[in-house]
Amino acid sequence: MKRLKLLNSGPPGSLKTRMALSFPDKFYIDLEGGADWYADEFGLVEGTNWLKTTDPDTVMEQIDWLLTNRHTFRTVIIDSGTAYYTGLQIKYSDIFHEYEKRSAGNKPDYYKIQPSDWTIIKREGNRLVQKLLMLDMNVIMTAQEKSQYAEGTVMSPTGLKI
Repeated sequence: MKRLKLLNSGPPGSLKTRMALSFPDKFYIDLEGGADWYADEFGLVEGTNWLKTTDPDTVMEQIDWLLTNRHTFRTVIIDSGTAYYTGLQIKYSDIFHEYEKRSAGNKPDYYKIQPSDWTIIKREGNRLVQKLLMLDMNVIMTAQEKSQYAEGTVMSPTGLKI
């Protein structure tokens, strides 16, 4: 049976979370606390079909569990992919900063992700996408829209991006 794989993006308040929660037999991975308002309406029970986390490793562990165990869930929701990707950046910024502690005056607040660091961050994000595509489940990931700015300018918006 074919399963839906959907990336649902939009501005805040565009009902991305409500739409995702309307799917049956869901497992909801909440990286933003976005479903607190909807828990009763959509039958979310923390620890049963609702995981609250900001840790990308916990998200990956849950997807691995869904891939390798029998369960009754037919839909997995990741809300939001934007928050997941931000979590990856924080995780690896902290790791890379640990490698750079030899530098005098080095503080985590000042660590800037280097171009070569992005390969590792993107690889882990792509690994999550590959696993989601392998799931015999509907997959819905929400993403926040944000402004895209022209290169070489100071805050000149040219459109929107995910």
